[in-house]
Amino acid sequence: MSKECSIVRIHVLSLRKEEIQTFNSRVLGILNETCGACGKPYADFKAAAELYERILHDKGFSESLSLEEYDRRADEAWRGLDMQIAASVRHPREEVRKAAEQVKAVWDKTPNPTQLNYDQEYGALTILLSQLNAIERSVLIIARVDEYVDFLGVCVNEFILASKRAMDVRANQQAGALKDAAQNCYKTWQNLAKYIEAMANAEALPRADEAISKLSMMNTQIKRKLDIRKNDRELGKDIENDGDVFETDEAAK
Repeated sequence: MSKECSIVRIHVLSLRKEEIQTFNSRVLGILNETCGACGKPYADFKAAAELYERILHDKGFSESLSLEEYDRRADEAWRGLDMQIAASVRHPREEVRKAAEQVKAVWDKTPNPTQLNYDQEYGALTILLSQLNAIERSVLIIARVDEYVDFLGVCVNEFILASKRAMDVRANQQAGALKDAAQNCYKTWQNLAKYIEAMANAEALPRADEAISKLSMMNTQIKRKLDIRKNDRELGKDIENDGDVFETDEAAK
């Protein structure tokens, strides 16, 4: 096979997540502008690229259903404390009423947060709990709300911890799915590249040589950027904010 009919290869899996998506998109764009949707290898790669993009931006890795149960418990704890404060300010004993009025003065500053989204609700509840716990413990006890405040605190902490665990699980699930999808993109890309090269050598696919030239130009630029990253990494430089490998790409435009 002549050099002109060989696509410069790069290790696509060395690219960052978003860069892999851009690479896939650029490959499809180059092929659509040149030799078109060239057979099954093209269709396989396109399907793999679309799956990768869906997983990368998937909102389906959403809160687990168990969070709803933790949230329900916290909402009920809030309502229980609300009702107890209302009852204590009407208690027959003046001592209880006065203590409850101190608690109610703090409580009333925070409107019912249970209908807000999770971030807003638990932000508000965390602040409210810190304000309630700033009241002298003896006042909470006299007002007969100390156990309700404690229980609300437990429920809020349980939700926050469960939410963090759920986020960690989602992140791990998405990372695993994304890794598999990236490997499938790489495999189908390799098959597509070999197919285009073979068709170009056989002169069986119009403008295949043009596609090979453009793909090679793009990959050569990416390879230079990856080599720079590798060198910077070995020198101990920060490569996290060194830009995208496609920032100066002109080949695929």
